[in-house]
Amino acid sequence: MVQDKTVVKIPDMMGLVPALASSLLATLALLGCGTELGRITFADVGSAETELALDSGKPVDFWTDLDLTLDKDITLAGSIMADAEFGLEYTIALYQGGELVKRVSCDPFDISSFDISTKFKSIRTSIRATRSFRYLGKMRCSTTLPSSGPTKVEAVLATVDPTDRSVAEMPDYFKLVAADLVIKQ
Repeated sequence: MVQDKTVVKIPDMMGLVPALASSLLATLALLGCGTELGRITFADVGSAETELALDSGKPVDFWTDLDLTLDKDITLAGSIMADAEFGLEYTIALYQGGELVKRVSCDPFDISSFDISTKFKSIRTSIRATRSFRYLGKMRCSTTLPSSGPTKVEAVLATVDPTDRSVAEMPDYFKLVAADLVIKQ
């Protein structure tokens, strides 16, 4: 009797382990981000509103989907983050049954740059002296509600002085392309 010796080669799994680990971390980070329930779109400073069904058992997290351009020969991120010439601020009011139940202020530049679930997407583009800075980030701003149900979300986006948060003008070489307020739970 002749015994068949079949050799089975096991593929190199060393490259697969880091890929699986990073895929698992990304999945866990996304699960921790909550579900987008609504979005208030801003293409300039001003006010807008939406109505959502929110759950009192979960925190309401506020994200920003920000897109700025700078038409000056300095780095946009450096100007905004380090030597800020202006700031932005969302003032958010939450109403249930026609009554104000919560009011919060959120800074779209106040996000954690070290947490993968917070700074989800960041793109910087430069063409000559024009620079673009875009990101989707979870602001260090959340709240809870006293009860679940339909909730009117009113938001005001304003340009502020970064030192004292008073209303200020945006320099004319900055252009706000978008500053959407994203509501997640």
